[in-house]
Amino acid sequence: MSATANGGRLALPEHYDVLAKLHQSNKDAVFKARQRPSGAVVVVKAYAGDHEAQQEAQSLRQLQGHPNIVRLQQVEVDAETKRTFLVMEYCNSGLTHILKAAPTGLPTPDAAHIAVQLLSALAHMHAQQMVYLNLRPDHVMCCMDDNAGASVKLVNFRRVSMAPTKTVPRKPAKYDSPDLLQQCRYDAPEVLVGEPPTPAADVWSFGCVLGEMLTGKPIFSGASPASAMQCIMLAVGLPPERVTALMRGRPAFAACTQSMTQCVESQKDSALARRFGMVLRESPTMLQVLLACLSMSAAQRPSAAALLAHPAFA
Repeated sequence: MSATANGGRLALPEHYDVLAKLHQSNKDAVFKARQRPSGAVVVVKAYAGDHEAQQEAQSLRQLQGHPNIVRLQQVEVDAETKRTFLVMEYCNSGLTHILKAAPTGLPTPDAAHIAVQLLSALAHMHAQQMVYLNLRPDHVMCCMDDNAGASVKLVNFRRVSMAPTKTVPRKPAKYDSPDLLQQCRYDAPEVLVGEPPTPAADVWSFGCVLGEMLTGKPIFSGASPASAMQCIMLAVGLPPERVTALMRGRPAFAACTQSMTQCVESQKDSALARRFGMVLRESPTMLQVLLACLSMSAAQRPSAAALLAHPAFA
C-alpha cells in the first residue's frame, strides 16, 4: 500500500508498507508503517519542505538519549525524489487517547506519573537552551505497559526555538493553519503577542496540559491568538505591563485591550483556585503547582527542573 499526501507530494519510499495515516497538515504527514524487510513497525514523517525536515532532525539528534523524547531511528533521503524522511519509534498510545477514556479527568496519581515525565523531558531541553513550544496532548505519545503504566514520549519538534539572550519583541508567531490554531490554546500569553519564547513558555503549556489531565477538558479555548488571550485574561487576570503594551500596539488584540477592565487580578486568581479547588481538594500541593505554572508573569513561573523537586511529585 503506498502512502501519499498533499496531492502525492509526500509519498513514502517503496520499502515501507503503510498501516495508518496518523497526522496530516499542509507541511507534513505522519504514517504508521512496516519497514521491509525487517518487518519493524515504525513512524515515518514526510515533509513538504526539506528545510523543515532537516531542522526537526537536528533538534531530535541533539535530544537523543532521553527516555521521554521520541527515539529517532534514522533519517532517510529518497534517492529518486531527494525528499527527507524521519523514521522514529512507534508508540502504541497517546495522551489524547488516554484522556478520551477519562472524560472527567485522570486520578491525580496517574496525572502526576505522566507530569513528571513531561517535566523531565522539558528540563532536558531547557538545559540545552531549547524551548519546545509545542506541548499539548496530541504531541504526547505513550508506550503502554500493564506493569509500568504509561511511558511518555514527546514528539513533533517542528517549533523548537533556542532560548533568547535578549527579550526583544518580535512579530507574533503565525497561526496560519488549523494545527497551529489549536496550539494557541496552550501557548503562553507572552508568546501569543510576540515576546521571544523562553523556557517559562513551556512551563505555562505544561500547566495547561496538567489541568486538562486533571479535569478531562482544556483549560482555555480560543480560535485565534486574540480570542485565546481574552480567554486567558478572563480566567487568570491581567498580564504584565510589557505584554499589555504589546497588545495595545497590535490591532488584532483590540478586543482584548477593551476588556482589560473586566480582568481584576485578585478576583481572577481566586476564580482559578476555585475552579480547581474541588478537583484538587485532597492534593493542595498539586493545586500549588498548577497555579504557579499558570502565572501571567513568565518570571514568576518555576522552572521545569524546580517542579521536578516539588512535593506534589514526591
